[in-house]
Amino acid sequence: MLYQRKFTAMKLLLSTLNKSFLISALLAPAIADHSYADGMPGGYGGRPAPCCFTWSGFYFGVNGGGAWTDSHTIRFTGTDTGTGGFGSEIADGTTPSQAPLDWSKSFTGGAQAGYNVQLGSAVIGVEADLQWLNAYANFVVVSTNPLRPTITTSADREMSMLATLRARLGMTLWERSLLYVTGGVATGDTTLRIASSCPACNPLRDVTSSSATTPIGWTYGAGYEVGLTQWLMVKAEYLHYDLGENRTTVNYDYPGNTSSMTGKVHDEGNIVRVGVNFRLGQSAP
Repeated sequence: MLYQRKFTAMKLLLSTLNKSFLISALLAPAIADHSYADGMPGGYGGRPAPCCFTWSGFYFGVNGGGAWTDSHTIRFTGTDTGTGGFGSEIADGTTPSQAPLDWSKSFTGGAQAGYNVQLGSAVIGVEADLQWLNAYANFVVVSTNPLRPTITTSADREMSMLATLRARLGMTLWERSLLYVTGGVATGDTTLRIASSCPACNPLRDVTSSSATTPIGWTYGAGYEVGLTQWLMVKAEYLHYDLGENRTTVNYDYPGNTSSMTGKVHDEGNIVRVGVNFRLGQSAP
């Protein structure tokens, strides 16, 4: 009888232990997830937040600033087979050999996109940008030579777009601070127009010529960029560009002779701008 009571008690104990082990096994995953979410070891609660800032990755952004030209004059050269055309007028000063054609400071705004790779404290990358400008300048000169009829010479130039494709090489001053140099190719939308009129000339003169080009040149500069978060950066940047020479020619024929006048400007200038970049595929720390 005593043995039967002990056997019954043992069965009851084993049954209770089995139920406890079963409940523990069912609750273990939930307990583990809850522990990880509370910062305790024992489970996986999803992708961890990034621990360190990096400059690597694709980015895009917008910018705005100012632009000004390093080319301040237009130069005129002429040809003439007689004494009543452009070549003779430039030689005696009736038509100027050069004149101021300096567009004032222009607002510029645009967008950029690029890719960086960070190698230790060094950052290398490539960036393309497209800028809008409202640069314009013009002049008008009326001759005062008493030996010739009154001649009016005019010119204007404008630049509405600048695009660059550049390499970037930088060093991190600290984790979220980048100082870099940059350089590459540049192109722009530039226009030059010249005109000459002389109502008393024989024959009457009223000639105009223009050159609208998209030349390819070069650019270089430097900048400083700061990462505010893993995906948001702000920057300040300086660029110098040189698109080469733009020229256009007008012709004037008079009895038995021909003449021509060519106007030339050098499209070269500077941009200072600030911008904001957004890096793709990054989450805030």
